[in-house]
Amino acid sequence: SKEFGTSVSFIGFVIAHSGRQSVDILDKVKKSQMSCFMTKNVCPSRNISRQVANPLRTTSFSVRPPFTIANDTTTQDLLFRVAEKPLISISDIRDPVTGDMQILDQSLLDVTGDRQQLLKAAMKQIFSAGGKRIRPMLVFLTGRATCYPHPISDSHKKLAEITEMIHTASLVHDDVLDDCDLRRGKETVNCTYGNRLAVLSGDFLFAQSSWYLAQLGELEVIKLISKVIADFADGEISQATALFNVDYSLDDYLDKSFY
Repeated sequence: SKEFGTSVSFIGFVIAHSGRQSVDILDKVKKSQMSCFMTKNVCPSRNISRQVANPLRTTSFSVRPPFTIANDTTTQDLLFRVAEKPLISISDIRDPVTGDMQILDQSLLDVTGDRQQLLKAAMKQIFSAGGKRIRPMLVFLTGRATCYPHPISDSHKKLAEITEMIHTASLVHDDVLDDCDLRRGKETVNCTYGNRLAVLSGDFLFAQSSWYLAQLGELEVIKLISKVIADFADGEISQATALFNVDYSLDDYLDKSFY
């Protein structure tokens, strides 16, 4: 559908380009002299609070007193200012799609089906290690925003699963390349089962996500996310060739990571 095409194209762009785009967006925000922020709490100094008709849920928000951003303020300074006083938490953002995320977590645990028990155990270890699940959360939020008042489709749910599988596959391979024993405070798959099974587990996730992707039947989405998978490998090779290179610039790093 048009709505599905809109949301998957947007979320694909966000996933592929979030790093550098966020810097560009912050620069634009700085230039536009951001005057207020909306939060869930009533601002004591202004006591401004009202109800908003939200397509996902009705909530209250408040407007903080305006502050100006000087022309010589750097993006880094702005990031520090925002970080000092968080406006909203990840759980707040996740709240409208909590039910979707719970179903996703179970689907990820069942991704191997009735395949070999060792692979199933590895998948359980991978997906039970926690994590914020930012990528599928963005898929669900974007899907609900673009489909309202209709519910999201099975294709949206599958796309959310695909994005997390691809991301997790890259982490599993990273742990092998970096010889990591821990991730999120728990043993990595390569530490528990060895590099061979870890590499095969990552390969399985990439292959399974590609199969799911093909089932969506959305050519533009297939092309975009396939390019993201290819960029993973390209980035790792670029990183490997730059080991111990003290002259590696920030531009090189961004180019390796996001393009």
